[in-house]
Amino acid sequence: MTETEWLLNKLGQECNEVAHRVSKAMEFGLDETQPGQPFSNRERIEQELIDVRAVVEMLRERDILAAEPQYVTGCAENEVQLKKEKVLKYLRYAREECGTVKG
Repeated sequence: MTETEWLLNKLGQECNEVAHRVSKAMEFGLDETQPGQPFSNRERIEQELIDVRAVVEMLRERDILAAEPQYVTGCAENEVQLKKEKVLKYLRYAREECGTVKG
C-alpha cells in the first residue's frame, strides 16, 4: 500500500466514523452522553469532523487533493452553495410531499 492509498483509506475511515456518530445521535439524541464517555454525541460529531479535516489537509499538503479545489463550477464557494440548495430542495420534498420530516 502506498502512502496515498493509506491516507485515502484513512479518509474513508474518518468519514465512516462521522456516519457512525451521526447514527448514534439519531438514535439517542445530540445531547446524549454515552455512559463512560465525557462528550455528547454533538461534541463527538464535531471531533470526527475535525479528524476528517485533518486528513483532507494532509492529502492537500501532498498534492493528492487540490490545495484550492476548483470543483465543477470553478469555485468551491459556488459548489457549497449549490449543494446547500440541493439539500434544501430535497428537505422540502421530504417534508411537503412525503411527510417524513416534521417541523
